[in-house]
Amino acid sequence: MSNDKKHPIGVVERQTGLSTHVIRKWEERYQAVDPERNSNGRRFYSTDDINRLHLLKMTLGTGRSIGQVVHLSNDVLKSYIDEDKSSTQLHPLKPLVEHDIKNISQEFLVACKRHQEEEMKTILEKAYVEYGQHKMIDLIIVDILHTIGNAWYEGEIRIAHERLATFRITSFLMNILDNLIVPDSAPLILCATLHDQQHTIGALISAIIARDTGWRSIYIGGDVPASEIAGAVNEMKASLLILSFIYPYNNFQIHSDLTLINNTIFKESQIIIGGGPALQYQKQYNCEKCIYTSDFSQLRSLLKNLSSQVS
Repeated sequence: MSNDKKHPIGVVERQTGLSTHVIRKWEERYQAVDPERNSNGRRFYSTDDINRLHLLKMTLGTGRSIGQVVHLSNDVLKSYIDEDKSSTQLHPLKPLVEHDIKNISQEFLVACKRHQEEEMKTILEKAYVEYGQHKMIDLIIVDILHTIGNAWYEGEIRIAHERLATFRITSFLMNILDNLIVPDSAPLILCATLHDQQHTIGALISAIIARDTGWRSIYIGGDVPASEIAGAVNEMKASLLILSFIYPYNNFQIHSDLTLINNTIFKESQIIIGGGPALQYQKQYNCEKCIYTSDFSQLRSLLKNLSSQVS
């Protein structure tokens, strides 16, 4: 073994802030570094490897994905990091007013009507850079979704347009989620929607907010049977389950599903119900493990408080 390849993965994890899972994933999928292995198969890394991983992590903070930067030189990574620092100092996040939100939503709607995927992507990325993650998620994305939904309801756009918008927004949000790194030791949250609840963006945003507040979140998608969700919570020993709802307000199946999950998951686990119908469900259903949130800002505050209790 090379004298320089002397650092076990635990040292790398501590010095870079990356979890062992992420380090191995970057190594195996992207060949980000090339550790040596001893006779027992344990990985050992050089100081240069550690510096490289640290630079990659910092570059993700500039809004780029690991796939975009992993094969770039260290000098290029440093230039991106320095450029981002200068830009942040010279161009702080813009204040966001209602007029700005509506303009962004209308621009996105127009691009959607014209099937301009790249323009839709550019609109989202520009807003993210100008206003930051919290405003983007809590205000801008929510308003875009309402705008698209209303346009479909009024007959301005086809189902194909709505599906395109959903795909574009989902791809954008998945990129954010993939770039949020938390330790493997962080408390776990599962995010999903129940069977017949096919609007999944709320659950995906919840997963982003969870990671942003220090939780290890796993997004398991939408239209998932209650028994499967409960089984996943127990198998993964999740501290929290977030269920996102869009509609309907009055549904016997939802009551049945919530009852099943409430009675099946570990007694230490809790359920967060989010979305438009959440407060209505709070009045209708007796779910002792359920906590109800009406918007993403409230969810963020709740997760911060709960994180301090379980970590």
